[in-house]
Amino acid sequence: MAVAGEDAPKIEAMAMTVNEDDDEHGTKESVLHKYFLREWKVVKSIVDDIVSNGRVSDFSSVHKIRSIMDKYQEQGQLLQPYLESIVSPLMFVIQSKTIELGVESDEILEVVKPVCIIIYTVVTVCGYKAVIKFFPHQVSDLEHAVFLLEKCYETSTARQESTGEMEAKCAILLWLSILVLVPFDISSVDTSIAESNYYNGDEPPPLVLRILGFCKDYLSNAGPMCMIFGLLLLRLLTRPDMMKAFISFIEWTHAVLSSSSDNVVDHFCLLGVVEALAAIFKGKVTSLCNNISLDAVERTDQGGHGAESNLLNREESVNGEQEEEIDVPEPVEEIIEVLLTGLKDTSSSVAIYPIKSKNKEMDAKGIGRITSCLTYYLSDKVLSSVLELFSPCEGDGSWHGGCLALAELACRGLLLPLSLPKVVPVVAKALHYDIQRGPHSVGAHVRDAASYVCWAFGRAYCHSDMRTILEQLAPHPLVVACYDREDKSLRELAAKAISALVKFDTKYCANLVLDKVILSTLSTDLCMRHGATLAAGELVLALHQCNYVLSTDK
Repeated sequence: MAVAGEDAPKIEAMAMTVNEDDDEHGTKESVLHKYFLREWKVVKSIVDDIVSNGRVSDFSSVHKIRSIMDKYQEQGQLLQPYLESIVSPLMFVIQSKTIELGVESDEILEVVKPVCIIIYTVVTVCGYKAVIKFFPHQVSDLEHAVFLLEKCYETSTARQESTGEMEAKCAILLWLSILVLVPFDISSVDTSIAESNYYNGDEPPPLVLRILGFCKDYLSNAGPMCMIFGLLLLRLLTRPDMMKAFISFIEWTHAVLSSSSDNVVDHFCLLGVVEALAAIFKGKVTSLCNNISLDAVERTDQGGHGAESNLLNREESVNGEQEEEIDVPEPVEEIIEVLLTGLKDTSSSVAIYPIKSKNKEMDAKGIGRITSCLTYYLSDKVLSSVLELFSPCEGDGSWHGGCLALAELACRGLLLPLSLPKVVPVVAKALHYDIQRGPHSVGAHVRDAASYVCWAFGRAYCHSDMRTILEQLAPHPLVVACYDREDKSLRELAAKAISALVKFDTKYCANLVLDKVILSTLSTDLCMRHGATLAAGELVLALHQCNYVLSTDK
């Protein structure tokens, strides 16, 4: 919960007592915190001046507040206690001036744009979720926000970056994303109905049609507005009273996706449509599919309990009656093929820890979600296709993507214990993947992803499933943790993978694995000492959490 604006001076007074001589010894966050408290006076005076004048009287103050905020892009939490003191007064200026001047006035945008630049700057630092909590949300504001957006739309210029036009649109869109959640039928708050021929027929209310019109035009925008329009469409079209608007929008998206135009603008529109559809279905999949009973909804539960129950259900399916064979629709096969091809992509072959490869991660998630909807027989065919990615003739990108897919299948409980004997040898090879290319070697990202698979095994399987293969699997992440020379983050993840496997056989890990690790902590090689120390710490912590008592001679 954000600290109220009146508490900010108290925090400031406490922090200003810190000795300036301690700056060189303090952490980056503490030093930034102290200096922001000093700059908060400047920010507060600018905001107070804007509120008292009802507008930005000096545009240089906007540049000043932006330069202050931009310093804290990596430490947005420092602004959290002050968000209400910044956002609420500025949004009140927009709200009151819209009512006072009226949306027909040409002066309204001159007032709104500079204020929106400040609000959008705060959004880029703290994130929109933290900022929109302090936006006004009266029912009467819905039409005002739509009118403001319409005004921006009518006065659009070719250059939006330095005029505040883009920031104004983004801020108003975020405001609209809150206002469309009003707990009333939107047609009941749409005053334009009285002036139109709307009779609650086959079309949505005029206000909704205007919002959809803006959205359709701006989805071809390559900037941040496309993402915000996706958020607005998510919250608008998944309302219970918006089924007609939702159907109309889906029909329009189908026409866009079916188009074969080579226009560059249409290509951007295609990307915007896909992003909007992903936001809608990802955010409200349960409400949009409330009449469809899919077993996949239960299977997509994350975490150990969901994976274990999924494994149990699949084992019962295998041991029980033979599943009825079904034909997979051809589009599904094509999608799986596209995802498998994406897993081979070399352009996104980067370590998943601490930097995630978003393209391949999404491909792996797609494989997991589709597999969760298939029968055991078809799921096993998908697993076989994934294991083909580990062919010796495939490159490092294919091995990296295959590891991500195996980890996703394991986390979702889609790898049965009877499949582990053919999966574990492949993972063991990936943990040692190292190909010499000229004067350097390639394979750190593959070993990193393979360590992630081991960690996923530790989270997804129960004791009886892993006990038989633990001795076969455990030494390999241990070797990576202790001997890998590439990157300390890789050794960290391998150490965590070892600790995740401890619960399956505490005696083996305490008597054999820990002894080897402790000896390696005395190595003359710095990387080995670092990895062994990490592994020893993770092992001791995991053994303690398993209530295992180490002997006094360790």
